[in-house]
Amino acid sequence: MKKINISSIRNIGIMAHIDAGKTTVTERILYYTGKSHKIGEVHDGEAVMDWMEDEQNRGITITSAVTTCQWKNAQVQIIDTPGHVDFTIEVERALRVLDGAVGVFCAVAGVEPQSETVWRQADKYAVPRIAFINKMDRIGADFYNAVDMIHEKLNANPLPLQIPIGSEDSFTGIVDLINMQQIIWDNDTLGAEFSVSDIDDSDLETASKAEEYRIKLLEAISEFDDNIMEKYLAEEDIPASDIIKAVREATIGRKMVPVLCGTALRNKGIQPLLDAIKDYLPSPVDIPPVKGVHPHTNKTIEYPPQKSAPLSALIFKVSMIEGRKLCFVRIYSGKIAAGEDVFNSWLKKKEKPSRIFQMHANKMERIEEASAGDIVGVMGLKDSSTGETLCSASNPVLLERMEFYKPVISIAIEPKSHADQEKLEDVLKKFTMEDPTLEVKTDDDTGQTILSGMGELHLEIIISRMIRDNVSLIDVLKKRGGLMAPCAFLLGLVSAVAQVILIRELMTVFSGHELVFAVVLGVWLLGIAVGSAWVRPKGLPWAFAFLAVSIVLVPFMVVGLRLLKPVLGIPLGSVADMGIVSAAASAVLLPLTIVLGAVFAVLSRESDGKDVYAFEALGFVAGGVLITFVLLVPLPRMLDLWSQQVAWPGYRLVNSEQTRYGSIVVVGRAGQSSCV
Repeated sequence: MKKINISSIRNIGIMAHIDAGKTTVTERILYYTGKSHKIGEVHDGEAVMDWMEDEQNRGITITSAVTTCQWKNAQVQIIDTPGHVDFTIEVERALRVLDGAVGVFCAVAGVEPQSETVWRQADKYAVPRIAFINKMDRIGADFYNAVDMIHEKLNANPLPLQIPIGSEDSFTGIVDLINMQQIIWDNDTLGAEFSVSDIDDSDLETASKAEEYRIKLLEAISEFDDNIMEKYLAEEDIPASDIIKAVREATIGRKMVPVLCGTALRNKGIQPLLDAIKDYLPSPVDIPPVKGVHPHTNKTIEYPPQKSAPLSALIFKVSMIEGRKLCFVRIYSGKIAAGEDVFNSWLKKKEKPSRIFQMHANKMERIEEASAGDIVGVMGLKDSSTGETLCSASNPVLLERMEFYKPVISIAIEPKSHADQEKLEDVLKKFTMEDPTLEVKTDDDTGQTILSGMGELHLEIIISRMIRDNVSLIDVLKKRGGLMAPCAFLLGLVSAVAQVILIRELMTVFSGHELVFAVVLGVWLLGIAVGSAWVRPKGLPWAFAFLAVSIVLVPFMVVGLRLLKPVLGIPLGSVADMGIVSAAASAVLLPLTIVLGAVFAVLSRESDGKDVYAFEALGFVAGGVLITFVLLVPLPRMLDLWSQQVAWPGYRLVNSEQTRYGSIVVVGRAGQSSCV
């Protein structure tokens, strides 16, 4: 590997909300810098940086990937990060070791939820940033609105260095506000060639916008640079080199965020973005020296970013590649050489790096040593893990450890056979080593292995990898989940018919008394919710959801029954009678619906992580309706027999009539009668 001066190194990350175009931008960067000879498209599953099978199948970035490329005598080391909230830890640990970042925003949606999250993470580590407004060719693209959203939602100070020429289908290029020139890309060369010319005066809108934003640019940087202010007030020409210098200083000082635009998918805007990375983002020598503490004296230590300084490096990620442990290391000072001992100050033990690699996604180029400013992969560190410090034994230092998020969702997994238990433990150990947000524990009551992660997608990816690599391991999550979809679909169809029949049956059997319908409906909703909450902790939100539904739904049903009552000609009955019937129905219904909720919670838990909650909700509602319907249809016949065989205190049998809906029993007391 050709070694360059540390001042020419740019360690950057690409961060954004999911589907904003991070990986597409990275693929174009690799193509135009000559690192790749073919543009890999995310939607085709051919992106170089999305090398995992799950990434290629799903078209999303799951794990951060490291690569290195050259641009105009600068060495750009890039970490492409995920945009999904379940994989936020990948962004967190990348930003921990980066010197700068490129925030990619969709020109249509602007600042999205995960954009805010990663921006706050960059704030946490004081990382200078530039913004790239992507997808300018899409319908609804609005560059100026996106800039306003960056200011309002991120509390940043965006500084447009470019403005678009057209938008949506008419987007053809950009205006460089520093040199006051327009750049138009050649579509036939996949954007590799472009023309630079003076701004077209016939395009009045673009020309006027360029003048307006050129003035805003000069006024903004005048606030941070006295030289620019003097020349601006004196109405002197300001050289582009002076503007670039002022913008660079303001960017590194995090006083402003340069904003550029383009469309990565249409191969426009990437070369100026690379120029901006080189011109405005810091090198390792432009940021404050790394600080740590002495492990024995707790004294603060600073090491300058020099090869001759004592070693200080941080392991920010661990991966298992082809069964071998690979540690991703950012070197802040000193050097690491293959075969030479390093000291892990956290474990207080020596480690011997056997191989050092310059990374390109999942491809590795072996090198003999790496020094300050480099991000490399290291093999041979047997006991070291994420967040630990590597240094020299004679000059020990502890760098600040990383903070990891706590898991928010859990599932139970089981090996297919007892013989697979040990193998399962090895696989889980590997995954937890790679991913510090993944936790594994054993349930004391059930003996099941509980896997906890940051979200459904996170766990689904883990399970997918386990099944693909070790098919015989997972039994419960693999075999029975496929039955859930057709079962839920059939139950949904039946429930639609059952709802209509149930309402009419209730009105007929109970003489239109909405009290009974309200009680019964509330009981089965409560029973199912309790059953769900009983089986697994994630069922608890459903308990509250069904309680809320019962509270909201019952009044509407009551009003509906009152409106239908005159139309159907159903007489009023005794409230006391209805209370007896409601109590009898509830006594039978509650325990059965609790069991029903538990059964559906178990089934949904085993549905391989796909649409779990949709199936669960559908199953709950459909099952509850069916159970209620089955119980209430024969109930009049049961009451008919009961009324003839059991003497209700103070009641007498008035009449018993067989109808198309069942048996209507009429009872009465002291001259009044009621249909039940």
